[in-house]
Amino acid sequence: MTILLIMTLLSLSSMSSASVAEQVSRSAGTQLNDNRIPLAEKLQLSPVTLSTAGPVSRTFGEQAVTASVAKRQAEHGLPVAFEIFDAHAEATADLDGDGYYHRLKITFDADVNSTLETVYAKLYLSYEGGDWQTYATSDLFQIYDDSAEDRYEIITELLEGYQPGYYDVLIELHSLYHTGIVAKRIISTDNDGHVLALEDREHDEYYAEEIFYTGYGSYGATGSFSLIALFLLGLLVIIKFRGALKTSSAPNFFTKGEPQKSPAITLYQGGEAKESSQGLTTKSSGCLAHLNKSTI
Repeated sequence: MTILLIMTLLSLSSMSSASVAEQVSRSAGTQLNDNRIPLAEKLQLSPVTLSTAGPVSRTFGEQAVTASVAKRQAEHGLPVAFEIFDAHAEATADLDGDGYYHRLKITFDADVNSTLETVYAKLYLSYEGGDWQTYATSDLFQIYDDSAEDRYEIITELLEGYQPGYYDVLIELHSLYHTGIVAKRIISTDNDGHVLALEDREHDEYYAEEIFYTGYGSYGATGSFSLIALFLLGLLVIIKFRGALKTSSAPNFFTKGEPQKSPAITLYQGGEAKESSQGLTTKSSGCLAHLNKSTI
């Protein structure tokens, strides 16, 4: 019975973890030349977002960019050309030291062959070669020709629904005045050439010991077990305790009848012992020990 209950507990805990399909994160972005609000502070003020959009296959993403460029060329002859000239990824915040990080910063420089364009970016994550899942969208920002001063930075905290593993990042650039995807770039490593090893904050070992934020749902000190698993664990403890009470046989010191025969006697070195009608008396160097027979 005990083994069956333990197996059920572990099974339900795994099913509960696997059933959480939603991916929860929060992001903040700004151009590097905008110092009005520090990005870390802006992130703390950002709302928590739930990724509800369906996955986008890698093949579809590449075809979408090609079709969009072809359409603009057909309509305008000499279209405005966009490019993500440079892009970098930095993974930080590993609370339990297991090599997987729950904070990701993406920095990129978008260029255009015109004086000024207004654009925005969509960011996607792919888990170990799988489909792309959107996780962040930037604000509108302006880019100037091939200037490096208009670089944009987005920092994201992965809060829930991101399993530990290796991820790729897709940056899609969209123009306010041009339809479709105008440019894209994939990032698979950080600046040092290491793969992007990520996980959500819920998988960090010390997440259950602190409350990091409030917002969507309840993401405080939750721990790693589901409520069902904790309930079954408590039930197991109760069953074990009741079984121990049934098998125990504690002595009863208040039963009627003859008292328990458990005499205690102090022995003395030397001396004589003699028996009388009252009991056994031992004499030794002025010390006297008496034991009544009724207690034997």
